Amino acid sequence: MSQNHHNAVILTGHSTGIVNMWTPNFSDPVASILTHPNTVNNISADLSGNYLVSTGTDSKMRVWDIRTYKQLYEYFNPLVASSIDISQKGLLSVSYGNVVEVWKDYQKTKQKEPYMKHHFKNNQTRTKNLKFIGFEDFLGVGTNIGYSSLVIPGSGEANFDTFENNPFQTKNQRQTAEVKMLLEKISANMISLDPNSVNKIDTRSKAVLKKEKEEELRERSERIMKDQKKKNKMRLSNKESKIIN
Repeated sequence: MSQNHHNAVILTGHSTGIVNMWTPNFSDPVASILTHPNTVNNISADLSGNYLVSTGTDSKMRVWDIRTYKQLYEYFNPLVASSIDISQKGLLSVSYGNVVEVWKDYQKTKQKEPYMKHHFKNNQTRTKNLKFIGFEDFLGVGTNIGYSSLVIPGSGEANFDTFENNPFQTKNQRQTAEVKMLLEKISANMISLDPNSVNKIDTRSKAVLKKEKEEELRERSERIMKDQKKKNKMRLSNKESKIIN
């Protein structure tokens, strides 16, 4: 499971190879992508919210354009990837076995080789998790032995906005920022695939909106009735089994 930080949509990977996108105002996925023919074990979206990277048990790493839901490029890993992460400047890190690779411009053109590659000397080392450190050119790597820190030039954001995210903020600034975030927080129902639709005016007529609301209520009531029927059937079957015993 991962989150698209551009629009706050939750991404989940499944054993069927499907990646679902979820928002709080819908009980079903708002979008689905068939990314792999088998289990998806890692997913990550970049900060722009335009590109998605997935890895599966087929030892393949695929790059997707979320705007069109189409595959852009495919890369092959010698082993099944254990973890992936995308930095603030768009560098992609992937780990498998005792190897960590960092890819640059992976979403623009098909790359022939990684930007950087690190082999752990101990062959018994197995990488578990990866995480880029914000505003720093470091990559944290968790292994079965311990923790390692790798220097990755150009991975962190150098020109940060103190009004958006200040890594050097004081205690008072942090408290003030928390209060402002709570005051400016929008309702969870406003989370959608297109975050720019929040500040737009709905120009549809009242009749259209009323019809859509009635259809939504009807679908919800039908779903509740079906669930209730299933529960009643299960209760009856349980009673019959008890009587027979």
